Amino acid sequence: MILLKHFRHYYLKYGLSFLLGIAILVVIDWYQLEIPRIVKTIIDGVEKQTITNVSQILEPLLIVTLIVAGITIGRFLWRLLLFGNGRRIESDIRQAMFEHATKLDQNFYSREKIGGLMSYFINDLNAVRELYGFGLLMLVDGFVLGIFVLIRMFSLDWVMTLYSFIPIALMGVLVFFLELKMEQKFKLRQEAFEKASDFAQESFTGITVIKAYVREAAEALGFKKKSHDVYQKSMDHMRYAIVVNIIIDAMISIVIIAIIAFGSIMIAKGDLSSGELTEYIAYFFTLLWPVFAISWFLNINGQAQASAKRIFAFLEAKPIVTEHEGAI
Repeated sequence: MILLKHFRHYYLKYGLSFLLGIAILVVIDWYQLEIPRIVKTIIDGVEKQTITNVSQILEPLLIVTLIVAGITIGRFLWRLLLFGNGRRIESDIRQAMFEHATKLDQNFYSREKIGGLMSYFINDLNAVRELYGFGLLMLVDGFVLGIFVLIRMFSLDWVMTLYSFIPIALMGVLVFFLELKMEQKFKLRQEAFEKASDFAQESFTGITVIKAYVREAAEALGFKKKSHDVYQKSMDHMRYAIVVNIIIDAMISIVIIAIIAFGSIMIAKGDLSSGELTEYIAYFFTLLWPVFAISWFLNINGQAQASAKRIFAFLEAKPIVTEHEGAI
């Protein structure tokens, strides 16, 4: 879960900021859904000729402007609170890790590679920070906004909502598994980078021996192979990411075409108005974010849990010789 076992006390330390950020996020989620409803009213008014001059549109446009201004300010505030907490927690953990690192003995550092130590302070900490910031956003926003949107979509037409939600749900499951595969490729890229870093560090450490045995060319060739491996793993990860984006965009386009076709038939039958179809499509696009957000959160959470365990194992490492408190 997002309550990382070894770092739960940070929710108490920064609890007020978390609660304020979540409260602002929920309010924004509710009011941003008023915009499609106002647009629907304008379209239906023009179509039914209840709106006959520009002055009648000014009031709803003013309301939309005020909502957009409020959303802009609110998004700045929750980003400041939630993402700021992620940065503050990262700083606290980094400080604790650094202080602990100064107490460890040479025996520990002889076992650990430089690349592994760097990954604790860079990759693992970044994963934990992402969970406390962006991960918390995706979890709360995904559930809250998803519920709000589904309520409004069902109120418009429950049959079309059921038909459109099935492919969206399948899309969410597909995104989850595609992200798992992408995460595997990302780990392969990180491992290749770590190996290249270790090779470079070992080469610099043993530069005297390398020169003594005239091994410069062999070391350069070895580093070239390591760098090429990093390049190949990075390109493989990027190619897969592009394919995933294409698949997702294609599925979204197919569902949109189906909604427009089904909605057009309902308009022709008089069961739905043009404004309601426009409102429904806006809700559909809004619903895409919660579906993807939950899928992304599950992947971020899994990575953060693994990173948190590695960080905790580092913090639990004990030096062979310990100093008693108050010792001189």
